[in-house]
Amino acid sequence: MAAAVLPRSKLLSYGKGGLDDLAANRRMKTTRVGGGHPGYLVRADPEGDDIEAPRTTYQQDLWHYTIARMVDACVMHGIKPMYGPFGDFADEAACEQQFRNAYLMGCVGAWTLHPSQVAIAKRVFTPDVEEVKLAKRMIDAIHADTDRKLCWLEATEVVQRLNLRLEGWANYFCLGPVSKAYKAIDNYTIPRLRRWLCAKHKVAGRGYTLYPDEYFQEELGLIRLWKSTQNLPWAKS
Repeated sequence: MAAAVLPRSKLLSYGKGGLDDLAANRRMKTTRVGGGHPGYLVRADPEGDDIEAPRTTYQQDLWHYTIARMVDACVMHGIKPMYGPFGDFADEAACEQQFRNAYLMGCVGAWTLHPSQVAIAKRVFTPDVEEVKLAKRMIDAIHADTDRKLCWLEATEVVQRLNLRLEGWANYFCLGPVSKAYKAIDNYTIPRLRRWLCAKHKVAGRGYTLYPDEYFQEELGLIRLWKSTQNLPWAKS
């Protein structure tokens, strides 16, 4: 795939032409670009022994496996997966649902075919205001827990406090492509804790040699959030 062939790749999406070509290559019986198909169904089990009685059917997504494979390839090569496109731009409700499905699978954005889809993509892929506020409160809490005024505490006690906060925050903020947010929290926590240790032990400089990143997890037991998502394709972006 392009993810492996092009080392300068930053984003990957099938695009309309890509899906058209793939459908033709697979001999798929559809001209729809993205989304479900009225003939691609699963049917509920019969009630009793009457297999001829009407049963509920559920339309399925022809492209779910394809998009999932693209996300996996992007994760493997460290680039960002983009959903798209959704061909029926007149059906905004279905478009939004497909964008939300892609978001939950790990896509970080969507290719739009029509101006009406731009607002939908922004609505789906922009972080919720409350999530941003929650992350800001988390940063403030980590800052407070590693204040120099608390140098009288033992390092293990400070790390225990931080771990409780990190676990609680991660349990709440766990859907969608969370790896980037987890790394941001990790990248803030370690320097703050290193600075606190230097102040506690009156270490000159920034303490990188004495307290490398590995020290915090291996010696103090600090949780590293991003490592919890390494094998979860949906969590990466």
